[in-house]
Amino acid sequence: MLIISHNAQDQHSAAPVLTSDEAIRFIAEGLKPNGCQYLEVPMGKLIRAGGFWLLPGVSSHPVARLFLVSRDLTTPLLGDPHVPGVKVYFSERASTFYVGIVSEHQPGTPLLMPLIKDLHPPLPTLHLTFIGHVIAAI
Repeated sequence: MLIISHNAQDQHSAAPVLTSDEAIRFIAEGLKPNGCQYLEVPMGKLIRAGGFWLLPGVSSHPVARLFLVSRDLTTPLLGDPHVPGVKVYFSERASTFYVGIVSEHQPGTPLLMPLIKDLHPPLPTLHLTFIGHVIAAI
């Protein structure tokens, strides 16, 4: 049995596991589906109320299938999409989450590069919504 707790800084010991469709609603309205599963947050990682485990509809990594997404905008480094690391973006047009690494092939033109070679072409982040940083994956 998983006991879900949070402390005075609103740091949680577990986060909801959300499909892409559930994550869209959670981000837009703050609503978690009834009876959703929770998974523990790994030791040494911090997650606040807006964090969640993303189960994307499309495989985004050669091995990992779940991504712990931190949406913590109160932590300066995690609130900045320009900090290096694996990130999650959302395309409203395609209604799809993309997991990847941002690279600037030309100055001022950040592109989201997939974690699986040739999964999708590099995507201009200008046309995507930054969701958060991946802080763990399983």
